[in-house]
This record gives sequence, C-alpha cells and structure tokens, in this order.
Amino acid sequence: MKTFLAASTIAVGLLSAPVFAQDANMTMDVGLSMLELSADRELTRYGFRDVDVMDLTLNQIAKIRYVATTSDFNDNDRKQQIEQIIGAN
Repeated sequence: MKTFLAASTIAVGLLSAPVFAQDANMTMDVGLSMLELSADRELTRYGFRDVDVMDLTLNQIAKIRYVATTSDFNDNDRKQQIEQIIGAN
C-alpha cells in the first residue's frame, strides 16, 4: 500500500511538471512582449518609425529601454543614444 501511494504521488508530480514549465514560458513571453512594446513606443516617440522592433536583438531592446527611462540623458541625448543602438544592428 505504501509503495502504491508513493508511486501515485511521484506520478502526479511528474504529470504536473510540464504545466509549470508552460507557465514559465508564458510569463517570459509576456515580459518580452512588454519590452518590445515599450521599445516600439520609444522608437516612435523619437522619430524612428521605420525601425521594426522584431529586427532588434534583446540586448538592443534592453538598451533602448534603459536610455528611455534613465534620467542621465535629455531628449536630444536619448535620440542620439537610440540612434547609436539601432546603428549597431
């Protein structure tokens, strides 16, 4: 009886593992989508309407997000920094 209960517990645990992995992937996709939308908004704000966010690397998107949210740059500096980030593509 103990063996049956142990086997049942292990089986249930193994069957539910892919559900957790799927949730983690969905969470990561949502986070990435939010970064992409944010970068796209910043590109549009600074006049880079011809740049497709999907063509950028994750590193470039993260840099654009950093430049857009930091207080170290004024608007002109931000535009120049974003232009350099895009040019590094």
